[in-house]
Amino acid sequence: MEEYRNAGAYTEGREVFEYLLKNPFEGAGTMLELQVGIALQSIRLGEPNKAEAAVDKLIADYNDHPNIAKGLFQIGEEYWYVKNCSEAIKLWELILNEYPDSQFENKSETPYVLAVCYKSLGNPDKAIEYYEMMLDNSPAHRFAERIPYKLGVLYRGKGDFAEAVHWFGQQRQLYSSELYARRSLLQQAAVYYYDLKDYEKATEAYGRYKDKYPDDKRASVAYLLLARSHEKMGNRDEAIKILAEASEKFAASDGGGEIAEELARMREGGEK
Repeated sequence: MEEYRNAGAYTEGREVFEYLLKNPFEGAGTMLELQVGIALQSIRLGEPNKAEAAVDKLIADYNDHPNIAKGLFQIGEEYWYVKNCSEAIKLWELILNEYPDSQFENKSETPYVLAVCYKSLGNPDKAIEYYEMMLDNSPAHRFAERIPYKLGVLYRGKGDFAEAVHWFGQQRQLYSSELYARRSLLQQAAVYYYDLKDYEKATEAYGRYKDKYPDDKRASVAYLLLARSHEKMGNRDEAIKILAEASEKFAASDGGGEIAEELARMREGGEK
């Protein structure tokens, strides 16, 4: 039956599932799994009414079955794959609310996928709620290591810069991922520079970035904004020194031109 699905023969696959439900035989799998199969195939066929009917029947007939939450999660995944986050959310929230004691392989990541869906739908508050739930419930999950960074981005988008700074800092404290540590440090520096206008803290953050990641593709940005932060604090000589170093280091890179222009402006005494 999975072969039908994998081959894209969704109509044929659903017909097989329906036949087996009406004519069960030993070895065909559980009736619950067959009902889940009908829902999955209906989603892939783009038939929402039949998919909804299959889910309603699944809940009505197997509500007390130990695998009901697992089946609903799988159907939610299928909705996610076809970019129907609204229907996926309904099923995943149903699992959390109606089957809190259920256990299945992907149960722990339910808050995470809910957060991703809410973010894609433009609801940062609900995304934040579920990301924080994921951190509280499953801090060691493989998806959790990226959540502090994502929370920082969401809070920054909401204009809550104190929380954004907090979560960008938490990313580096709680997890060892170099990718998200690097991103969070640069984002934290940007909040200080652009949003909070705290140029002293911006110099600290950009300085750490250039020292820790001197060869990163974004290092030229760190040098540039580090110099501008020093200039805004009245340290033009230090800013020129930083830009002179950066001009030599990034002469052949994409950011080299802007750095050279900035260095020339500062040496001439012009205002930004």
